[in-house]
Amino acid sequence: MAPNYIVILGYPSHVDDTWCRTCDRPATDRCRQTDHHIGHILSNAAGHALRNVLLKASIDPNTVFYTSVVRCAGKPPGIVQIRRCRAYLLDELAALDLSRCRGIMLLGDSAVHGVLNHPYLTVKHTRLRVLNPTAPPWGPPVRATYYPVELLLRQSGAITQTEMVADFLDLQKPRDPVMPTAPWNSSMYDLPAPQLLGIDLEWTQHGTIRCIGFSDGVWKMVAQSQDIPSFLQWLEEAK
Repeated sequence: MAPNYIVILGYPSHVDDTWCRTCDRPATDRCRQTDHHIGHILSNAAGHALRNVLLKASIDPNTVFYTSVVRCAGKPPGIVQIRRCRAYLLDELAALDLSRCRGIMLLGDSAVHGVLNHPYLTVKHTRLRVLNPTAPPWGPPVRATYYPVELLLRQSGAITQTEMVADFLDLQKPRDPVMPTAPWNSSMYDLPAPQLLGIDLEWTQHGTIRCIGFSDGVWKMVAQSQDIPSFLQWLEEAK
């Protein structure tokens, strides 16, 4: 699949969790007995409101790939549950063809927590700026905006809609491409050795290391799993 945009929620609603995609309605016992496809993200009123926002921003909702950090419906998840499910999200997006993707939008605080792997950052902190330096190296620009339920609030829904439309319009602005991590090459040996080294591991759902982020507070680099031995060798020789 090669979507034009990706929308990531924190978690599905109970309606999403029980929606029959075959019958396009809440699932019944007959749906389950006949192996209908149960589960459809953004199938509730908030989902319809979000699709209206997309149309106002000149984005065809059918060209968007929708997913969530946590797959089980319920109350807003904690950071432990988010991190437990995060590998599934990363694997899911890694399987997509992002060559045509113009942007990735995070909806709500739980989505921000999951994608940025940070329990304290919220939409309030991250809205109105591109988040690629702290997001996984997918390539398309990553932004954050409100959770779509806020579109249904009587007092502030209209204001939220206007701001969300602006956020999706801004996501479409031409920008210099954000390059994914380059393969390891000999020019990395020209970098100064870090004095204080910070390391952040990214794991797959199978328990293997996807990549490692290294930083000394001045520069930051991400090494894919196959490049880690070369990186560690450089650190040892640069001492």
